[in-house]
Amino acid sequence: MNDLQKRIISFAVEIVRLARELKSDYLLTDCLKQIIRSSTSVGANYSEAQSANSLRDFHNKIRIALKEIKETNYWLGFLTEMSPDNHKIIKLNQESIELMKILGAISKKTDPRLRKEGRRAGGQEGKL
Repeated sequence: MNDLQKRIISFAVEIVRLARELKSDYLLTDCLKQIIRSSTSVGANYSEAQSANSLRDFHNKIRIALKEIKETNYWLGFLTEMSPDNHKIIKLNQESIELMKILGAISKKTDPRLRKEGRRAGGQEGKL
């Protein structure tokens, strides 16, 4: 397991812990279910990417993980508005932004369309 995978798992665990803390607020039930689904899906898709059969397959899994972290970030933004003084939510929101940047960079670097353009322009394919 690599460092990013450990970080994504820790993030998802902290989201589940947050959901446990907030579960008494009935009005947040659907939001909490969604944030648990999206945050745990980030790790599942990143993990699948690690055993991808091709660069295209790897890129597709990373793109799905990126979409899921973006959804998680949305729900954290919602929860931040609902509980602006909850430092745990704020910290998780910051972590989701960092994970979005990391996954976004990986996605951009492995995008087959960009890699093809790079070969035409520079004559060489970049290394991962």
